[in-house]
Amino acid sequence: MGVYLRQLKPKVYRAFLFFGVLTSLLFAVLTPSFAQTSSRISAQDIYENPDDHELNLNYAKQEIRRGEMLNAASALERMLYANPNWHSSRLLYAAVLYRLDDPKAAMRELSLLKGRDLNPQQTETYTRYLSEFQTPIVKTIGFGMAAGAGTNGGLNPVKPISGNFALGLRGDNNAGNALTDEGFGFSNRGDVSLHAQGRLRLVKPISADETITARATIGGQIRRHETFNEADYDVIDLQAGVSARPTGKGRLSFDIDGRRVNVSGEKYLEQIGPRITYGENISDNTRVVVSLSAYSQNYSVLPNASLEDERDGIKTRFQLGMQTKLSDNRKLTVSAGHDTKTAEIVAFAYSGPHASVSYEHSFESKTYLKTQLRVRQLNFRGNLDSSGEARKDTRVSFRQSIGLPLSKIAPSANLENVDLEFGFNHNERLSNFNSNDFGNSGVDVKLKFSF
Repeated sequence: MGVYLRQLKPKVYRAFLFFGVLTSLLFAVLTPSFAQTSSRISAQDIYENPDDHELNLNYAKQEIRRGEMLNAASALERMLYANPNWHSSRLLYAAVLYRLDDPKAAMRELSLLKGRDLNPQQTETYTRYLSEFQTPIVKTIGFGMAAGAGTNGGLNPVKPISGNFALGLRGDNNAGNALTDEGFGFSNRGDVSLHAQGRLRLVKPISADETITARATIGGQIRRHETFNEADYDVIDLQAGVSARPTGKGRLSFDIDGRRVNVSGEKYLEQIGPRITYGENISDNTRVVVSLSAYSQNYSVLPNASLEDERDGIKTRFQLGMQTKLSDNRKLTVSAGHDTKTAEIVAFAYSGPHASVSYEHSFESKTYLKTQLRVRQLNFRGNLDSSGEARKDTRVSFRQSIGLPLSKIAPSANLENVDLEFGFNHNERLSNFNSNDFGNSGVDVKLKFSF
């Protein structure tokens, strides 16, 4: 691996080296608990001390912090079998069952506490859980790596109203080509930018049995560079649709997606079209999703790209994906598909496959690592000078990030659901026409909030 990195462009190699050092420091300084596994309660400790209820309770809380809900549920179930009147443990067990996407079982545990002699704190928790656990749980059917999907793949319950927001500072060694994989002929120029993005999602059941739901999503992002204003951009995404369970097993959805992109304050792209998706859980931890979309794209001329309006046409995408929970704290997402794009001139029309993979690992301290890789092959039907071979591009996008909750840095502050994330990004376009090649590497730091 080291030999390969040294063969990269010097700026790219330095970026890899910088991010590696940064990641090591973060693990060493901010998450020292990784090296302190000796204090962790093991499953063997539990097997050897089945009657030590305090040890079992601490083990359950430990597994909850690690995200291993099944282990926590097993421990709490054993404790309640031996001591059914341990009310605080039953409340915790109900919460774990709800986290495991079994609200009926959670409500059944709460029903066993009705009329019991609870202390004021237990009564407050019991009342709050009664309200929260009766909120309908709606499954999404999107796919995490699908372009514009931005969903959790249907493996976790989704609240009727949810959203996220991120604000970050980013540095790139080729800032103009961090904008889009279309390429505008910007000079190879580094810059620092402010980046903000957000998303709000609404989900509402519209049938009595809650098998049919309506949903809408609005999202957007902006980037403002320190000096390279030509590469500033704004993106607005809108989606609206309905989903249903036609067979009681899988879920079918139909959506209309819209997007508007502005470059340097001027309209660059407007697209709109339908997307149909079918998703099905093939096991407790794995979901498969297939989708087909078609978008009408309308481009506008830019000062530095006079032929952009010749890209107008229809873009279609077929995609098959799978998301699986390898464990309660590890998630893998893979997808593959095919794109086709028509255009007013053949030089901008293309077709080709694409594939992506994403891996996420959450640790006991709620620190996480995410790795994302996406590859596209674009086989164009011609080239702009109409001479010889048609253009062929391979486009690669890679991101490695590490994040940790701010509550670990400032425990006394009310910073739940706020993460600090550091990331390394690399984008590359390799073409059979060398003049079309470009690459960009950069690092960023983000504050991320979700609700």
